[in-house]
Amino acid sequence: MTARRLTIMGAIVAAVLGLLVACGGDGNSGTSASGIDIGQGLAPGEFEIDIVGRVRSIGPYTGDREFLLFTPSTYEESQVRRDGTGGRERVVATNDDGPYSLLMRMDLQRGDEEPDRETGNVVIQLPPGARAGQTYPLETLARARHGEAFLRFGGYGQRLNINGSGTVTIGEIGEQLSLQFEFSGGDEAEGNYRHIRGRAFQIPLTRRGEASYQLVINGQREDRVEHTRFRNDRNIRVAQELSFTFPGDVAQPGSYQLANRPSSGVVGLSLENFRGLDISGSIDVLQDGEIWSATFEFEGEGDVSIRGQGSFDHLQGREAHR
Repeated sequence: MTARRLTIMGAIVAAVLGLLVACGGDGNSGTSASGIDIGQGLAPGEFEIDIVGRVRSIGPYTGDREFLLFTPSTYEESQVRRDGTGGRERVVATNDDGPYSLLMRMDLQRGDEEPDRETGNVVIQLPPGARAGQTYPLETLARARHGEAFLRFGGYGQRLNINGSGTVTIGEIGEQLSLQFEFSGGDEAEGNYRHIRGRAFQIPLTRRGEASYQLVINGQREDRVEHTRFRNDRNIRVAQELSFTFPGDVAQPGSYQLANRPSSGVVGLSLENFRGLDISGSIDVLQDGEIWSATFEFEGEGDVSIRGQGSFDHLQGREAHR
């Protein structure tokens, strides 16, 4: 993702966002705020954030980690609380359909006397099916009901465990995201008050490694879409189910046979839920810059009979693969 700047503009941000949020309405109502409205004064790929309270934002993030990320993110389940809040169902995220989240990092300070900065982060988790032109309730992780957005905060070892609420308005969502949000909670007298507001303009979607495949287990077909990642330099994991281990110390693109264990010209395939199978098959692996993709098919015979075929794409390589 290209370099972007973080702008901290307390009073100006408050005025602009207050006006825009006022246009957005309550609940999941329609809003007149578009991506262009939200982006006034921002260039594509920029965001603003203002945090007031015991911990406050004081400037752009000064570290070397990624500080702005719009990506698919699984919507976490939660239990129903005594007050009727919570009660979300888990929705697994995909690149094309979401749900999505937006991560923003910034520098924080606690108290006027402390000169040191610490990295903080705010994550806005959008609900399943989030659409442009809509305003959604914004709650904490514990209190958000199904279909509502929730906010995470981290910094100085603190988490957002206070009661509070707000709204998030989406100007555009798809290959890029524009949104604005505001959240208030806690008690100033108890020292845990926090007011967080911000906006982001045309943040490009970062697709994650994703596998789409079929398994036929004893004649019963199951379709899967799962997260894919490099576990280390030579091993690719597909969720907690498939594990591809390449020969040598570092994975290399190419055409391989599949078997139980890696060897010259052979990638080892392990099915985590079905041990002791006799595996055979093939995999074709491509590398385009830092992005890896593959197609594969295999059979496994043992206590059960399994056939599988599928592909993965948008897999981010590691330093050793450059």
